[in-house]
Amino acid sequence: MKLRLASIIMLLFIMFGCKKDKDDATDFLTSKTWKMGIRDKNPSSRPPGLFTYHSVPTCIQDDIYHFKKDGVLEITRNGEKCDEAELSKVVLSYSYNRENGELIIDGVKYVIFEHSAQQIKYYGVLPHATGYDYNVYMLQ
Repeated sequence: MKLRLASIIMLLFIMFGCKKDKDDATDFLTSKTWKMGIRDKNPSSRPPGLFTYHSVPTCIQDDIYHFKKDGVLEITRNGEKCDEAELSKVVLSYSYNRENGELIIDGVKYVIFEHSAQQIKYYGVLPHATGYDYNVYMLQ
């Protein structure tokens, strides 16, 4: 009888006591708030082809990017504004596809090619006439 009771308790513990770790595809985005980066923390990782780094104006360098799990990106404009009519908070939609690294922000497609706790690097395709294939963005 004791063996049977112990077996039942063990089975219940296994079924309900162990929480499964669900690896959410957006955890690296939603784990903290981000700012646009101006210096690449890992210049050895790069997209294929010719690329240029996105130039981040001073008025955007202090903005905070908060990706939420529900597919909402909130950008809080801090300090210096780029123009007087700029809103203090912008709310956009986003989605991320882990299989192909595609990040879509407000309908614009990007590809994430590096992410760590310190930096997310992603690129957008540039028109051929620019002389570059990609524009690289960094969140840090």
